[in-house]
Amino acid sequence: ITGSLDDPADLVTGAIMDDAVVTINEGKPALATIQITAWPETITTDESSTITVQLKDQWGNNLSTERGTVTLASTKGLIGTAIYQTGGYYTATLTGDNRGTGLATITGILSDPADGVTGDIADNAFVNFTEGLPNLALSSVTVNNATMTTDGNSTVTVQLADQWGNLIENNRGDVSLASTIGALSGVTYNGNGQYTALLTGDTRGINGTGLSTITGSFTGSGSASSVTGPFTDDATVSITEGLPSLLTTEITANPVTMTTDESSLISVQLKDWLGNLITHDRATVTLSTTLGVLGNTLASYTGNGIYTATLYGNNSGTGLATITGVLSGIVQGPLTDGIFDDAEVLITEGAPSMVTSLISASPSSITTDETSTITVQLKDQFGNLLTTSSGSVELRTH
Repeated sequence: ITGSLDDPADLVTGAIMDDAVVTINEGKPALATIQITAWPETITTDESSTITVQLKDQWGNNLSTERGTVTLASTKGLIGTAIYQTGGYYTATLTGDNRGTGLATITGILSDPADGVTGDIADNAFVNFTEGLPNLALSSVTVNNATMTTDGNSTVTVQLADQWGNLIENNRGDVSLASTIGALSGVTYNGNGQYTALLTGDTRGINGTGLSTITGSFTGSGSASSVTGPFTDDATVSITEGLPSLLTTEITANPVTMTTDESSLISVQLKDWLGNLITHDRATVTLSTTLGVLGNTLASYTGNGIYTATLYGNNSGTGLATITGVLSGIVQGPLTDGIFDDAEVLITEGAPSMVTSLISASPSSITTDETSTITVQLKDQFGNLLTTSSGSVELRTH
């Protein structure tokens, strides 16, 4: 500190020769002026920001020495321990966490017992968290129906999530799905980081049924182009037997050719709309024929979704018999309606019958000078006329 004297009366003016020296040392940290900053101020949930606390005195002068401990807190993200570096500043690292995206507020507390300064730092810093990359291990694959029939469906949803489990809210690439049983539609992006596809029945598995496992993979695009591969998660759907279908249910005959003396076994195999075999008793089957006669028009259930009846010859003769059927019960289609399929059996002549074959004479009365034509008409057991030679006929008179 130097001085000067201005004394005109005594004709004394000028600098005072003596001076004084005062050493000014750093003052105490001041909670009102300490500064908290963040760099960078915008990060994704995969990145980090360095938080710096610069100690200052009451006048805003930077302090250059360590003056106690600094504890930091954040409303989002994980913040590490503040470590003293040099020049009166402390740093900590802020990373993402499962509190997601948005504005994080970082606050601090100084504990400096030596200077008698302890309390909340007035300043704070802000870091804006934005969406991180999709994480294949934490993204989920779910279904809305864990059980369905081959007639039903289940919506498969893929929800992208970051490494902390925060939901991704944007379209970050392409999702592909595959199933072990059932058919999957194309994958559609529905917003909010969700992709969906529809699982319906198909012919795989055991007659279209079984436990279907749905797996998925991701191919990132844009800022997520580095993320590619299968999802760790998968989903399962139990696919059970669907309804019988009038369109695909099958009517068969064995054999397809018979005589009027023989029989043919008519079988009705229930199938679902995809052609999968129905293996349970799911309906009542009524059969009818254009020729011949059915032993039981109400077909008998024999197991494995099969109903049977026997076709026999009768007095309706020979020709092509068409066997049709009607399903009654819970079916795919109207409650009671005809099966689209039918079966055909060719019924041919049976063996001549001694009981029904006829011998006739024309005329039936003659003189000893006249003649009468004797006719033998062969017939089968039902009285149907035979039209072909079936051996030789020996006639006798008495």
